[in-house]
Amino acid sequence: MHRSPEMTALGAFRDGVGRVNRAPAVLLGVWLMTAIAVLPTALAQTANPSPRPTFPVMRGDIGDRWLRELDRYTGDPAVDLGLTLGAALRHPVKFTSNLTAWMTVESRSAAFLILWLFVAGGTIDRYARDRATRSHGFFAACGVFFFRFLRLGLVMAAALVVVSRYLQQSVVSSVALACCRVVFDYAQVRAVVEDRRSMLGALRAALSFIRRNWMTAIVLYAVDYAVFAALVGLYVSVGPGSATIVWSMWGVILLNQGYVLGRLWVTLVFWSSEAALFQGRLAHAGYVARRMPSWPDSPAAEAIQP
Repeated sequence: MHRSPEMTALGAFRDGVGRVNRAPAVLLGVWLMTAIAVLPTALAQTANPSPRPTFPVMRGDIGDRWLRELDRYTGDPAVDLGLTLGAALRHPVKFTSNLTAWMTVESRSAAFLILWLFVAGGTIDRYARDRATRSHGFFAACGVFFFRFLRLGLVMAAALVVVSRYLQQSVVSSVALACCRVVFDYAQVRAVVEDRRSMLGALRAALSFIRRNWMTAIVLYAVDYAVFAALVGLYVSVGPGSATIVWSMWGVILLNQGYVLGRLWVTLVFWSSEAALFQGRLAHAGYVARRMPSWPDSPAAEAIQP
């Protein structure tokens, strides 16, 4: 596909959907990352609906306190893990419901945003190239752009603080947050596609691209967000909390995790469709300035050289 200055918002959306669907390993990877990040919390909540960790004050002589502290380090964790795993096996629906809830809520935590900053470089690089990069290429891009995106994240955090501090909760606040997201998304896309090292330069380039293509960028964001809203509406209408359908145990489990996968899929479509729009307007499909890293030769190759 050659450079197409007339790339439309719907065309970019269709292209973005195709790129995400052609890379199922990325979707599976971010789902696994999300599940592992919240698994301990979901297990603990299943075993104890109101977990409240405390640090005990130990009394007694030194020997008794020493033995009890050793037991807390060696025996107690194993017992606690057994209890939490047992609770999850006895109540699979409750466990998966807790897991689903935390997987959807965790996206707002600072720790999880850092994980997303790490995988963002490899994810956008994979979608921009629209061809397999393998694990070494994916994680090489993650490593290259992680610290660059950390710097960008500081600017993004400052902008979000200003919006939340001065605009509070209102329609204006929602519009401002959406504008911030669009700008920072295109800054990430331009940083990856053009291999930019300056994040302030990437922000200026993103603003310049949006200014020249503001109508298409707005329509594309609206289409992406409409798909997300439709997914949420469908889940609320027919999900386990509704009275329209009675779900079996396995139906609830599959529905909950299908909803999480759908949310992650839409998140990835935002990136991929924006990359498709940028490449369609200013470059060409598959163009990435950074050279694809190649897997290093095996050390054994030197042994067989004359």
